[in-house]
Amino acid sequence: MSRLTAELKAFGPELSATILEIYLRLDEVDDVVESNLRNRRVTELVTNIDKTKQQINDVFNDLIKLLNNRRNTLLAELETIRRDKEKELKEQGARDIKIQKALSGYRVSLRKIIGDMNMPTEAKRAKVAVIADEYKAKKDLVPNVDDITLTMASLRCATQPMEQ
Repeated sequence: MSRLTAELKAFGPELSATILEIYLRLDEVDDVVESNLRNRRVTELVTNIDKTKQQINDVFNDLIKLLNNRRNTLLAELETIRRDKEKELKEQGARDIKIQKALSGYRVSLRKIIGDMNMPTEAKRAKVAVIADEYKAKKDLVPNVDDITLTMASLRCATQPMEQ
């Protein structure tokens, strides 16, 4: 400011006052322009931030939709698998019941053969062996079926005396 004051003195008091006034007004205008620029930048930044927030919200909404769609798809697949498994278990249960009935029939046949006093022992052994093989084949289809009937039939045939 001292340099400006020295230059202004060279112009005289009236002209110096006018130039100083112009200089001060230019300084005010410069401050206003600078303030306006700052306000514009702030406004632009706020606008950009708002746009970015909206874009982020849109992306999250899309992501939520995708996740919900995927979840619903997986739930539908799980429900289909559950129904298929239920159906398979019902069918397996029905097969197991049929096999259990057949096994029960084999046990009855074995008891009849063993209890038949008119049949020779060799014939009993042959018939029991055939039925035992069928029984074993069926038994393998059903887990946890005990071998007691087969064991008992074999023991009974083995303990009966050989007929001559």
